[in-house]
Amino acid sequence: VDTSIEDLGADYGFVTGTFFADFNLDGMVSILDLGILGDGYNQTGTWATGDANGDGAVDILDLGSLGDNYNLAKPGAGIPEPATMTLLALGGLAVLRRRTS
Repeated sequence: VDTSIEDLGADYGFVTGTFFADFNLDGMVSILDLGILGDGYNQTGTWATGDANGDGAVDILDLGSLGDNYNLAKPGAGIPEPATMTLLALGGLAVLRRRTS
Protein backbone atom coordinates (compact mmCIF):
# COMPACT_ATOMS: atom_id res chain seq x y z
CA VAL A 1 0.00 0.00 0.00
CA ASP A 2 1.48 3.30 -1.06
CA THR A 3 -0.32 5.82 1.10
CA SER A 4 0.22 7.70 4.29
CA ILE A 5 -1.82 7.41 7.44
CA GLU A 6 -2.87 10.99 6.77
CA ASP A 7 -4.53 9.92 3.51
CA LEU A 8 -6.09 6.87 5.15
CA GLY A 9 -7.37 8.88 8.10
CA ALA A 10 -9.08 11.39 5.84
CA ASP A 11 -11.43 8.60 4.72
CA TYR A 12 -12.56 8.14 8.32
CA GLY A 13 -12.82 11.78 9.35
CA PHE A 14 -9.54 12.14 11.22
CA VAL A 15 -6.00 13.07 10.25
CA THR A 16 -2.93 11.88 12.09
CA GLY A 17 -0.49 13.18 9.50
CA THR A 18 2.13 10.47 9.61
CA PHE A 19 3.45 7.45 7.70
CA PHE A 20 3.02 3.69 7.97
CA ALA A 21 5.32 2.38 10.70
CA ASP A 22 5.44 5.71 12.59
CA PHE A 23 4.26 3.92 15.71
CA ASN A 24 4.97 6.77 18.14
CA LEU A 25 3.25 9.32 15.85
CA ASP A 26 6.13 11.80 15.96
CA GLY A 27 5.91 12.51 12.22
CA MET A 28 8.86 10.37 11.15
CA VAL A 29 9.79 6.72 10.82
CA SER A 30 12.96 6.25 12.84
CA ILE A 31 14.92 4.03 15.19
CA LEU A 32 12.38 4.83 17.92
CA ASP A 33 9.71 3.10 15.85
CA LEU A 34 11.99 0.10 15.36
CA GLY A 35 12.27 -0.16 19.15
CA ILE A 36 8.48 -0.24 19.46
CA LEU A 37 8.24 -2.92 16.79
CA GLY A 38 11.02 -4.91 18.47
CA ASP A 39 9.26 -4.83 21.83
CA GLY A 40 6.03 -6.15 20.33
CA TYR A 41 7.59 -8.56 17.84
CA ASN A 42 6.00 -12.00 17.43
CA GLN A 43 2.97 -11.01 19.50
CA THR A 44 -0.54 -9.83 18.77
CA GLY A 45 -0.63 -6.08 18.60
CA THR A 46 -2.01 -2.76 17.52
CA TRP A 47 -0.52 0.28 15.82
CA ALA A 48 0.97 1.44 19.14
CA THR A 49 2.82 -1.86 19.60
CA GLY A 50 4.19 -2.19 16.04
CA ASP A 51 1.42 -3.58 13.84
CA ALA A 52 1.89 -1.42 10.73
CA ASN A 53 -0.43 -3.34 8.41
CA GLY A 54 -3.34 -3.79 10.83
CA ASP A 55 -3.47 -7.59 10.69
CA GLY A 56 -3.31 -7.92 14.49
CA ALA A 57 0.20 -9.42 14.55
CA VAL A 58 3.59 -7.75 14.88
CA ASP A 59 5.74 -9.67 12.42
CA ILE A 60 8.16 -9.56 9.50
CA LEU A 61 5.58 -7.80 7.31
CA ASP A 62 5.55 -4.89 9.75
CA LEU A 63 9.35 -4.81 9.80
CA GLY A 64 9.25 -4.63 6.00
CA SER A 65 6.85 -1.68 6.17
CA LEU A 66 9.16 0.06 8.60
CA GLY A 67 12.11 -0.55 6.29
CA ASP A 68 10.18 0.76 3.27
CA ASN A 69 9.27 3.97 5.09
CA TYR A 70 12.44 4.46 7.13
CA ASN A 71 13.60 8.09 7.27
CA LEU A 72 10.33 9.45 5.90
CA ALA A 73 9.42 12.57 7.81
CA LYS A 74 6.77 15.24 7.70
CA PRO A 75 8.05 18.76 7.09
CA GLY A 76 9.29 20.13 10.39
CA ALA A 77 9.98 16.71 11.93
CA GLY A 78 13.62 15.99 12.70
CA ILE A 79 15.20 13.56 10.23
CA PRO A 80 17.42 10.87 11.77
CA GLU A 81 21.09 10.83 10.88
CA PRO A 82 22.21 8.41 8.15
CA ALA A 83 24.17 6.53 10.80
CA THR A 84 20.87 5.32 12.26
CA MET A 85 20.43 3.14 9.17
CA THR A 86 23.12 0.92 10.66
CA LEU A 87 21.09 0.76 13.86
CA LEU A 88 18.00 -0.19 11.83
CA ALA A 89 19.90 -3.08 10.27
CA LEU A 90 21.20 -4.24 13.64
CA GLY A 91 17.76 -3.91 15.17
CA GLY A 92 16.25 -5.92 12.34
CA LEU A 93 18.78 -8.67 12.88
CA ALA A 94 18.06 -8.66 16.61
CA VAL A 95 14.32 -8.95 15.96
CA LEU A 96 14.87 -11.85 13.57
CA ARG A 97 17.23 -13.56 16.02
CA ARG A 98 14.67 -13.14 18.80
CA ARG A 99 12.07 -14.75 16.57
CA THR A 100 14.14 -17.90 16.06
CA SER A 101 14.99 -18.27 19.74
